Amino acid sequence: MPELLPLESLPKTKRLNILTPTEIDDLYARPQLTEDQRINLFELDRDEQKILISNLSMAAKIDAIIRLGYFKLKQQFFQFNLLEVSCDVKHVMERYFSSTVLDKHTISYVTKSNNQRWVLRTTGYKLFSQAHDAPMLLSKAEKLCRLSVNPVFIFRELLAEIASKKITRPGYSTLQKITSAALVAEQKRISQIFKEHLTTEEKERFLNLLNHEENFYAVTLLKQQPKNFKPTAVRQEIEYYERYQHLYLIAKRLLQSLEISKIGVAYYASLVEHYTVWALARTNVDQTCLWLLCFIYHRCQRMLDNLGTMFIYTANQYKDDVVRQAEALLLIHSLSPDEQKIALAKLIRVYTDKSVNENQTFKSIKKFVYNTILPADKIDQVANELDNQEQQKMAQIQFTWQAVDEFANTYRPLLRALLKVLVLDGPQHKTVQKAYHFLQGIFKREQAISKIPFNEFPLAFINAKIKHFIYDADSNTVQTDRYEYECYQQIANYLNGRSLFLSESINYRSLTDELLPNWQKTKSTIIRKANKPLLNQPLSQFIEEKAKPLDEKIMAINEAIKIGENPYVKLKQKKDGSTIWTLPYTKKSPELNNPFYEKLPPVSIIRIMQFVNEKIQFMKEFTHIKPHYAKSQLDEMAIYACLLANGTNLGIIKMSNLCDLNFTSLETTEKNYLRLSTLRAANDVVSNAIAKLPIFRHWNLRPDILHASLDGQKFVTEWDNLLARYSQKYYGFDQGVVAYSMIANHTPINAMIIGANEHESRFLFDLIYNNTSDIQPDIFSTDTEGSNQLNYLLLHLIERLYAPRYRSLRDRSESIICFSDPSKFNDCIIKPDRKLKENLILSEEDNIKHVLASLLMGETKQSNIVTKLSSQQFASRTKRALWEMNAVLMTDHLLTYICDLTYRQSIHGSLSRGEAYHQLRRYIERANGRHFRGTNETQISVWNECARLLANCMLYYNATMLNQWMEQCERRGEVEKSTFIKYLSPVAWTHVNFQGRYEFLSSQEVIEIDAWLDRILINEDDFKTG
Repeated sequence: MPELLPLESLPKTKRLNILTPTEIDDLYARPQLTEDQRINLFELDRDEQKILISNLSMAAKIDAIIRLGYFKLKQQFFQFNLLEVSCDVKHVMERYFSSTVLDKHTISYVTKSNNQRWVLRTTGYKLFSQAHDAPMLLSKAEKLCRLSVNPVFIFRELLAEIASKKITRPGYSTLQKITSAALVAEQKRISQIFKEHLTTEEKERFLNLLNHEENFYAVTLLKQQPKNFKPTAVRQEIEYYERYQHLYLIAKRLLQSLEISKIGVAYYASLVEHYTVWALARTNVDQTCLWLLCFIYHRCQRMLDNLGTMFIYTANQYKDDVVRQAEALLLIHSLSPDEQKIALAKLIRVYTDKSVNENQTFKSIKKFVYNTILPADKIDQVANELDNQEQQKMAQIQFTWQAVDEFANTYRPLLRALLKVLVLDGPQHKTVQKAYHFLQGIFKREQAISKIPFNEFPLAFINAKIKHFIYDADSNTVQTDRYEYECYQQIANYLNGRSLFLSESINYRSLTDELLPNWQKTKSTIIRKANKPLLNQPLSQFIEEKAKPLDEKIMAINEAIKIGENPYVKLKQKKDGSTIWTLPYTKKSPELNNPFYEKLPPVSIIRIMQFVNEKIQFMKEFTHIKPHYAKSQLDEMAIYACLLANGTNLGIIKMSNLCDLNFTSLETTEKNYLRLSTLRAANDVVSNAIAKLPIFRHWNLRPDILHASLDGQKFVTEWDNLLARYSQKYYGFDQGVVAYSMIANHTPINAMIIGANEHESRFLFDLIYNNTSDIQPDIFSTDTEGSNQLNYLLLHLIERLYAPRYRSLRDRSESIICFSDPSKFNDCIIKPDRKLKENLILSEEDNIKHVLASLLMGETKQSNIVTKLSSQQFASRTKRALWEMNAVLMTDHLLTYICDLTYRQSIHGSLSRGEAYHQLRRYIERANGRHFRGTNETQISVWNECARLLANCMLYYNATMLNQWMEQCERRGEVEKSTFIKYLSPVAWTHVNFQGRYEFLSSQEVIEIDAWLDRILINEDDFKTG
């Protein structure tokens, strides 16, 4: 999401201050190069080396080479003389010239101009033209405004456009003017559309949201998301949707004319979320109306998401209560196992009872048994429970429907209210949809369902096995509570499986609504822009390269097992003569808290954050919500306090009691600086800095390959929110959410909060594809929970490898496929289940590429598409074709996993590092004994990002220490010690102090890494530990 645009910054006629002075310097100041940059930028290719044999003077040649190097970095020319760039001159002289003395230091204007023209010819660039290029950029900027009106976003997109067209970078003021002009043009365009398409009455309806309503402003009430699934919260959300649906329809109509992107709509809506009613009321009327229009559009879609989730949750709660009650009723009406044994023993003893005359008739013996041992009905019950499981099942079903009747009054009113407002559709489950429309019509007309004639009830959706519990066709009667229950359960099941849709929602809309529009007209442009091999090539090439080699690989792996070349696979003969195999592995313990860290002086987490900022300036990413506000030293200290307060779940109220900053300062700072965008940017800075340390590459599990793991971690939440769920296994008697994290070389490079009821695998692609750090792994591993029928293919799409570890490898291997006839593998130990459905893939090629391109280039969350395509209930030929391609890649992975020890070790090592990070993350959470607080996804995500930043700072601090120690040992020639250090994990916290009173304004702690390292002695035990 782009940064918020402050009200006072909206363009009228004056130019905007888009970048800070530091950012302007980064773009436009003459480069101050490091030695590594000089080596790279002043490297001349064959054509460029021709300058060395030209007739120019040595000084002119050096000037040309330096100008070329600077241009490669910043695509612009700079004014300088050679004395001003003496370090760069020295490097070029030593690299390309034998002389160490410069023949002259002054270069004529003509020579400099010629050198610039040579640079342009060499690089293929042209000079920026105010007459030709400025109008082109203005047109581009005006189009960008429909995506986002954030000036920084537009500015940076213009820079990218200039670079793509190989135009020299124009001055800051030029791009400033273009951006300002585009924003003014966008305002005028919107005002004109409002004038033509929005009536005065409709505009007033939107502006009325800023009026008082029951002691609150209407818009303020709407900003509050429901916190739980209680009837009060559900009915409030229903009321809001019914009240504002008419405004949603107006907004939907207007947005089609405005042609604002989905991202732009979400951005405008976020402005209403942030600003007060007073601030909104004093803004330009058309601007305010636009923001409110987008807010209503976005909020109503979220309402439908919430209502859909509420319906599923309530129906599931109804079902859970019914199941529990049915089990209780079955227990009450069943004989215990002991009672069954006693009764059976008594019956058996009849055969040896001497008081029974052998000459008695069977009738008299039966009478004797019934009167003295067990009544006839009890004998039947014992016999049924011991011998007739089917009848017991029928008893349980009977009790289930009895429980449905008992709980109907509890759940029926809420489910009816929800059903009235949900607009369901979809190409599947037509019989259920008919029943849904039938019930919805009754509820909207406020009819009594008991008065509806039998022949009007749609009954086709009811399974034949249970229909006699719900209706009786002979007597023309329907048990309406049971009828409703069955309809609700099926709707909830299909809606959750995304095979029924809520067309106006975000999470529950159809797959078609998620895909890129106008595919046939735009697909060639989109595929070219995506620039991914899987989209560029025909799918027959995928089959040729990935599917055809599977047969040979299956044979080779089986042969290696048979002749003993793969000793890790263990074979065992079963009693029936068949052979089973296993591939045992020893789970690696997480690498954390090496004894080395115990030798270090304890340091407070505050001082560690400050140390890290001194090194890499991550604090610069915490920009004020109003970009022109200058951050003070006090603001910076308050940011540290807020990071620590939220990251340890302490909260700023409690923090203000434990530190030297007051609550008002912390509250203001949290509101102005701590946003998901700033926190993620700060985390990226720290993660990137860790990756730049020389020791980072030594942590690679395989040479030149970066291996990451993804896993979810359960956290308790103190406050109600729609993401949280109860689970005694994970949260005890509390409720919680899942923090889903991606770890590469010990470093948490991305994270997100997901619902406790969500399947982690649906969010894997989101987390990987939206990783904004410079750390871009090659391989990604998860446990079984992270896998589904799509993730292999999705990572192959972005030229990455998915390599999960399965809980039951042998069971999973039974689903591998082959390219040709499976029967030829009958004698193999590891054999394919079936043959590839090649024709299915080829026949769906266009649809497959449409889906994959939408994942890369669409404006919706990738997890929305993945969720629908991962559902077993969603029927689609395209989905089956995607699953088939995924099966090819899964087979290849499983075969490699079985035969390649190094591959397996890398997977296990990566997952072990993920577990180590989870222990560090848990330690941070428990530092103050509190839990997540927040009533919605954004608030909890902010706290999670604060904790990730604390973890990243600790890791950078530890990594810096290890790196300096390693380099110190290398300089001394201590090879063994240096090698030991390279394999130490930076995941440690025994030397970090989270406790006590927090002093942000007067910390006197000094970090002296070199001095500490000089005092550390490593003994033999430490080497063994490492």
